[in-house]
Amino acid sequence: MVKLSVNINKIATLRNSRGGNYPDLLKVASDVQNFGADGITVHPRPDQRHIRYQDAKILPKVIFTEYNIEGNPIPEFIDLVKEIKPSQVTLVPDSRDAITSNSGWNTIENKQFLKDIVSDLKSSNIRTSIFIDPIREMVFGAKEIGADRIELFTEKYAKGYELDPKKAIKPYLLASEEANKIGLRVTGSEVVGLLPLEPLLEAGKYYISKQNTSPSIPEHEIVDIAVKSLGLREISDFKPDEKIIDYILESDNKQLVNLSVENFIDEVSSSSPAPGGGSVSALSGSLGAALMSMVANLTYNKKGYEQYNQNRYTCPKPTELKKVGLRWESGKTWKSFQNSFTDTVSRFLGAQWKGVGVGNVICVYESDNPSDFPIELVGQKLVQRPDYPKWENNPRSSLINCLTSNISNTTIIIYNSSTF
Repeated sequence: MVKLSVNINKIATLRNSRGGNYPDLLKVASDVQNFGADGITVHPRPDQRHIRYQDAKILPKVIFTEYNIEGNPIPEFIDLVKEIKPSQVTLVPDSRDAITSNSGWNTIENKQFLKDIVSDLKSSNIRTSIFIDPIREMVFGAKEIGADRIELFTEKYAKGYELDPKKAIKPYLLASEEANKIGLRVTGSEVVGLLPLEPLLEAGKYYISKQNTSPSIPEHEIVDIAVKSLGLREISDFKPDEKIIDYILESDNKQLVNLSVENFIDEVSSSSPAPGGGSVSALSGSLGAALMSMVANLTYNKKGYEQYNQNRYTCPKPTELKKVGLRWESGKTWKSFQNSFTDTVSRFLGAQWKGVGVGNVICVYESDNPSDFPIELVGQKLVQRPDYPKWENNPRSSLINCLTSNISNTTIIIYNSSTF
């Protein structure tokens, strides 16, 4: 059975930005449970920029479901959770200055440290979960540590989804299957509010394949299979027209993207809490990017700007990649910003471009091990929007994909002076 625990950190962030006690965190936690959630999750950080330690202490007054507290097991965090004794503690290896969680635990290198922490928490009758990457060795490491559950870090899935959803989800399915075999429960990503259509369709097709039935059925039936298989109706009724973002937008004539500038300004100045700072920031950022694109187009190939002349580059060959520490790179132009436990690079998968007018190219590779994450190398220079054969717009996002195994098809234009 799928159970939903709602993370209310962002509610606390909103309250802190406004000052005072609005929105009221206790009321939100109470309402969320009354609406059908199975638990409340918080992640207090040392700088207390969203959930404060005092919040974590008073929330049990209104929590009548499960209470999950996430965090790095620094001494003050351990003291906090042992005082509160929540239903579950999820150990996350984020640094003190991390904006958000950006990696899972290496349960092999940190085995003894985590084992001692888990043992200490269990002595206080606190269930423990370990935040890990979906790697087989990390799953077995969590079991040896004595954890009751694992939570899978889903950033790599989010990044790989645009290139190949099935390939992106595969390591998570394998890790989940291994965890189930050895008696570890898996707590996945946090779902709050509305759901996008595409993941539900992918889930529905996955369960159809498991049932050995034909996938050639109407979309609404695929969605219904996903909803039933994921247990989304076990707590309350799940109405696709009200819960799936894509369906709501199709019937909503007032979506922000269709508003004129004048109407958008009127909406912002109204008493409605949305659109708010996020939408205004997004519009301002888009206008700034558009201006940058305009300047680039006005100066491109013009006399007096010869130093900005274009050079043609392609993604590096797999044999040109080298691993430095835990990260891959190729010369000074291509670098990875994610740690990788992969030791070999076997194949080139394709490339992506992201930006407005100018942006960055990401080259994607993989090893022979199906459980390894793809390796992403980010170009360290700004790149003009690709407009060549093999480069295609992704209708679901601002990305342009080059799905090819032939590196010569990834020809791109990089400006010499645009390093950053």
